Amino acid sequence: MIDVNKNIERIRLSKGITRKFVAKKCGKTQQWYWKVEKGLIIPDAINLQLIAKALDVDVKNFFEEKLNETLNKQLA
Repeated sequence: MIDVNKNIERIRLSKGITRKFVAKKCGKTQQWYWKVEKGLIIPDAINLQLIAKALDVDVKNFFEEKLNETLNKQLA
């Protein structure tokens, strides 16, 4: 099973972006975004797109099982 919330967190951390920044870019509270990363809230497609835009990645990266390979291919 793919843990979308964990992939979102990994991407954010790899880019050195704060939760506060992502929440603000999405027009949400920090608490809301924290719950997304912890898997307590499952964001809908619109909110996933907002998060992807804030992190400057394609939303499909959230669903990749081999996240590192995907990110490395994008950077190449």
